[in-house]
Amino acid sequence: MKRAAIFLHGNPPKKSRVKQFLTKNTAILCADGGTAYALDLGLKPDVVIGDLDSLDKKVQAKLRKERVQTYTYPTEKNETDSELVLQYALDEGYRDIVIFGWMGSRLDHVLANLTLFTEQKRDVTITIVEPEQTLYIVKSSLALTGKKGEYISLIPLKGDVGGVTTKGLKWALHNETLYFGKTRGISNEFTGKAAEITVKSGVLLVIKLESSLLR
Repeated sequence: MKRAAIFLHGNPPKKSRVKQFLTKNTAILCADGGTAYALDLGLKPDVVIGDLDSLDKKVQAKLRKERVQTYTYPTEKNETDSELVLQYALDEGYRDIVIFGWMGSRLDHVLANLTLFTEQKRDVTITIVEPEQTLYIVKSSLALTGKKGEYISLIPLKGDVGGVTTKGLKWALHNETLYFGKTRGISNEFTGKAAEITVKSGVLLVIKLESSLLR
C-alpha cells in the first residue's frame, strides 16, 4: 500500500519519532506551514499545497530553487490547506496516510481536521502522530504493539460503534457497543506487548499514549 506523510502546521514530534513512520518510498506532502517543519527535519517535500500565507519568502525561494511541485491556492477559499493536501493524496492513490503536526493553537482547525479524517472511506488508513501519543482512525481492525500498563483509549466518533472486540487489553470487549457520548473506552491498558481491536460498524478513534515519551 502506498504511504504518504502529510505535514500540517501544528506542533511537530521530534525527528527521531517522525523517522519511525517513514520509509524510503514515503511521499512527503506538505500543507502550507507544514513545509517549514519538514524542511527543518531534513526532508525534501514532494508536493506543497496551500495558500502559502504561512511560509516566509526564504522558504518559498528554496522551494523554487529545488523545483518542488507547488500548488498555490487563494487565501479565501472553501477548503482548508489540510483538506486540499489530503484530497491530493487520495487522488494520487495513497491509502496509507500518516499525519504530522495535527495539534496546534487553532482548535477550530484541530476539530475540523478530525472530522475530515473521519469521513474517509474504509480502505483508507489514517494515523496521526503527535509528540507523546499516536491516534488511529479505525473502521475495521487495528493491530498495535505497546508495553504492559501503557494507556490506550477507545472513543466513538460519528455515533455508536458496534461489534467492538479487543485482545491484549486489561478491560476486554467482546462484540460490544461503545456508545457515542459515553466514556467507557477511556484509559484501558495493554496487558502485554501487543493488542488487537476490531469493529463491525461505526468509526472508532484509538489513542495510544507513548509512555516512553511522556514527561
